[in-house]
Amino acid sequence: MSFWKRMFGGKGGDDAPSGEPADPVAAFWQWWAAHRAEILGDLHNSRAGWIQPLTARVHGIHADLDWEFGPGRRAKHLLALSANGDPRLRPTLERWRLAGPQDDPDFEFYTARQASPGERDGAMEWNGIEVPYADFRFAVEARDHQQRWDIVVHHPKLAALGEAAPNLVFVVLDDLLGEDGVETWMGGIDWTSEPPPDDALDVSALRSLVDGAEERWPELTWIVAQAAHPDTGARIVFSGCAAAKFLKEPLFDTLCMARLPFAADEEGMPLGEEKARVDGFEDALLAELGDRVRVWCRGTGNAERVMWIYLMAENGPDRAALDRLAGEHPGHVELMYSWDPGWRALPL
Repeated sequence: MSFWKRMFGGKGGDDAPSGEPADPVAAFWQWWAAHRAEILGDLHNSRAGWIQPLTARVHGIHADLDWEFGPGRRAKHLLALSANGDPRLRPTLERWRLAGPQDDPDFEFYTARQASPGERDGAMEWNGIEVPYADFRFAVEARDHQQRWDIVVHHPKLAALGEAAPNLVFVVLDDLLGEDGVETWMGGIDWTSEPPPDDALDVSALRSLVDGAEERWPELTWIVAQAAHPDTGARIVFSGCAAAKFLKEPLFDTLCMARLPFAADEEGMPLGEEKARVDGFEDALLAELGDRVRVWCRGTGNAERVMWIYLMAENGPDRAALDRLAGEHPGHVELMYSWDPGWRALPL
């Protein structure tokens, strides 16, 4: 864990004072503009007077948020707010980022903890046990259709850490890859003190692997899969994106499930012109809303088409357009809306 994380990360602080904008994001950036020069000039002082007020503005956005400073990539410094893995807070954090400066010469702003820069050749102390970075090894297996790696973390000290081992593993992965690197590219995560396989990666190789993820998977993966309906046992054919990643588009936080019943054959699949009719709803939807929606999956079978459509909650006109298109479409269309940041309702 970096010096700045220990010094500045964390929670606690006073309530934000009155007299600021009612919108806590606007209140944060108003306060930041007034105190930016003070922070820049006194950033390494752990007793600085701006620390508690900054914490109060962050907690004004949401009480579960943390913050930390660190070295930037383009600018000298970065400020990262963290939702600690809670996808429900990521749309709010994205709006916070977009509302702030986009070209500050001294600060960069992030919505998750960033990977620590430089080589990790030292050790950390965890529950009184010294854990050298050099002894970490990572066995990885690619899930190409989901564009993720399953990973097993090997270190000889993990057994001695007992119940503290899982926390250490996730802290180390966040430190090496950043919060979003772990969430976006890691699938199953396990750990062991057993010796690693011969092809296991060291710290540097793991970072290089994840840094090359976009090059390895330059396009999203779309697949066709089948499953049985949980109530009737009918065959359902799914087609959609198996690699949709909400952290790349966190403002698409609202799910609209569209159900279109159709006249079906004995296997529950559309008869005659019915397929063209239900396909026509998606065609009309994309023609009008285009990039303002994401149709990540559709399931056909059991005498209906079901679509998983994501849109931005803040764009009320898009929801109104969906409702209108459903009313104009020949045949019945049922729309059910729910809040689903993290896209956890997707079946693929």
